Amino acid sequence: MNQEPPTPFQPPVPVMDYDTPRADQVPRRRYVAAIVIAAVLAALLLAVLGLRTVRQVRVAAGAPATPAPAPVNVAAQVQSMRDSAVERRLAELLNNRLGPQTIVYEEEPVAARRLRGDSSGVINQQAERDANMIPFWDAFVPPAYRASGFWETGVTNASHDALLFAHTLTSPGGNARLVMLEMEVKLAPVTAPKDEHRVAINRQLKYRICDTNPSANTVPVLRSGKSLRIVQEGDHNVIPIKWIDGSLRAARPKEYELRFFAGQPDPKDASHFTVEYELGGVKNFIDGWLTDDDYLRIAPRGGQVDKSVWRIEAAK
Repeated sequence: MNQEPPTPFQPPVPVMDYDTPRADQVPRRRYVAAIVIAAVLAALLLAVLGLRTVRQVRVAAGAPATPAPAPVNVAAQVQSMRDSAVERRLAELLNNRLGPQTIVYEEEPVAARRLRGDSSGVINQQAERDANMIPFWDAFVPPAYRASGFWETGVTNASHDALLFAHTLTSPGGNARLVMLEMEVKLAPVTAPKDEHRVAINRQLKYRICDTNPSANTVPVLRSGKSLRIVQEGDHNVIPIKWIDGSLRAARPKEYELRFFAGQPDPKDASHFTVEYELGGVKNFIDGWLTDDDYLRIAPRGGQVDKSVWRIEAAK
């Protein structure tokens, strides 16, 4: 009886243990978390593909992929801001609250610089110097004044005239109007036979009679015009500029310098107002009356009036 030779002995294959848990050892919550994450990623991928498909369909159909932003109407915004400024300024002019000693026009250099730098919210400026005065701009201080900052119908620039009076007046016939007495101030170089430079101050009274009700956010001007031209004797309205103690500077006597105070309505006469002025330390007044046909009567108490000229220094 033959016997098979015995099988050589082989050692068992070693099992390497990496400490990896079997499927039955993984906690259930990890499977749930993995499934949720996969679902979220799948939803996001589907959403991106869907948006892409919709965009392609719109482009193919000729429709814009995304709606264009509405254009900003800059002109409308600027007009709205201007309309608001007009309404605010009209309210200020209709009931001008400046006191009787408030200076609204000043020629004395130190006081003019102070008025020009006032930041009380009122529009202050100074008479403009032209290019011919560049060599001696810093040698004198131009007259300073409170400007009206007023817009007329169809006029976009603010007024650059001095505002001497603004308030609501009522004519004898009962017409309520916004009345403004203004003064145009212009500087002009003149010949200088004795001095290095000379600057003339030319002044012209003006008026505006306005409706008190704005129309389309503008104020209708019912009547406007020029009034008296203010004239001083000789060269008293001239600023002479000379070399003084090594500096080029103005040398105008103080008694020639003119000053106006804020005009005041008459509490006893709704059609009347007064404007006080000072020249050479002496004060006096201008009277004004609103007429039923929307004109403004102007009558200075001092000086002499000859037609359109007011000689302010002349004795009556």
